Amino acid sequence: MIIRLAAGEAETGSAGDGIAGANSEKAPDDLAPAAATSATTAILISTPYMDEAARCTRIGFMSEGRLIREGTPAQMRAVLEGRILELSGQPLPSLRRLVQADPEVEDVQMFGDRLHLRVRQARLRQ
Repeated sequence: MIIRLAAGEAETGSAGDGIAGANSEKAPDDLAPAAATSATTAILISTPYMDEAARCTRIGFMSEGRLIREGTPAQMRAVLEGRILELSGQPLPSLRRLVQADPEVEDVQMFGDRLHLRVRQARLRQ
């Protein structure tokens, strides 16, 4: 859900209702001045896209309705450094099934004509 403050009123929207779709690209930038004017103002934006989340001052990762990690965008990118891979090829559904069977792959998401893979953190050999 995106909360947009405008002239003292709040508008809410979700990705399917047109409000969020029209406002989501600029929402973090538009809302930052309103949040900065008050130490008690917080604005919650939910998005699966890291490029949108990166414009916020703090972000969190959730799993099954629970916050599992939070920090600045730079801190969160550092956690995933080297763990997000992009795979392209055809047929995409077959590639997805193939990589999902790999025990080193934690998650697979389709993004257009590509797959984004989150792989396990590398272990140092001793």
